[in-house]
Amino acid sequence: MPKRRLQLVANEPSEQEIEYRTEHMYTAHIRQFAAELDIARSMWQQHPNLVEAPGFPEYLLESLRTEGDAEPGDCGVHDEFMAPDLRDIIRDEVIEHLRSETRSAA
Repeated sequence: MPKRRLQLVANEPSEQEIEYRTEHMYTAHIRQFAAELDIARSMWQQHPNLVEAPGFPEYLLESLRTEGDAEPGDCGVHDEFMAPDLRDIIRDEVIEHLRSETRSAA
């Protein structure tokens, strides 16, 4: 009689887990943007001339550059949450991550 081989089939992530993690990540994107917007608004209110200046203030460049070779404008803005399909993008990432976790646990 031939020996049978047991083949494990990875479970797919539950819809509930996918939705929970998707919502958590989506909310984190919004929180990040809200925090950055709050900083930007406060900076503009307190230092409008610096914020609206055409160039970065020369006397602050050295301090900026000592932080990991940063240059003005390198920080970027985390506004991904404004993309109309962000939830779908995050959902796809969550599913792939959960599947990866399941494969590595097997």
